[in-house]
Amino acid sequence: MNVVGEAFTVYKLGTHLDVSLPRRERKTGRGHRAFFIAGDPEMSFADATSRRDFTINAILQDPLTGEIIDPCGGRADLKEKLLRAVSPETFSEDSLRVLRAAQFAARFEFDIDPQTVSLCRAIDLADLPSERVWGEMEKLLLHAERPSVGLKWLRDLGAIDQLFPEIKTLIEVPQDREWHPEAMSLFIHAW
Repeated sequence: MNVVGEAFTVYKLGTHLDVSLPRRERKTGRGHRAFFIAGDPEMSFADATSRRDFTINAILQDPLTGEIIDPCGGRADLKEKLLRAVSPETFSEDSLRVLRAAQFAARFEFDIDPQTVSLCRAIDLADLPSERVWGEMEKLLLHAERPSVGLKWLRDLGAIDQLFPEIKTLIEVPQDREWHPEAMSLFIHAW
């Protein structure tokens, strides 16, 4: 077992099982660390999952019975290959969720719910530390079969404008066919 997470403790059992205890949290300021957190072992499943990012990440399994508990409709969204925010009220409290949306969409070839897209576009990403940005970009670039899907989502969600102005300036810049005959137009169209 590995214990990870400075603010939100997660117990990693092997490589495929993450366990976190129910907690109540409240945003207290700017940034990803500005939360008041208190454990609450009596919390209902619905309350425990209400602050998760996407419905697909709010699916629980009772380790004793094997019962699947899905208070947010994540199983239906998995079947539809759709990323949907659990709560419009709390989604924007963690700006990293914008990057997570893009990298999940790329890695798992999911679409993003239009309301979730709107939520992402409204989030200021200026509070994100570079190591957290890199962590999500690394997953997008190294674990997606088609990273261009994630780059397109980063553009559509407004993250390119906020975090990667250098990339923004390269979009639709013509390339010399002598040096890039292979399909630069395909790269541009992917955006």
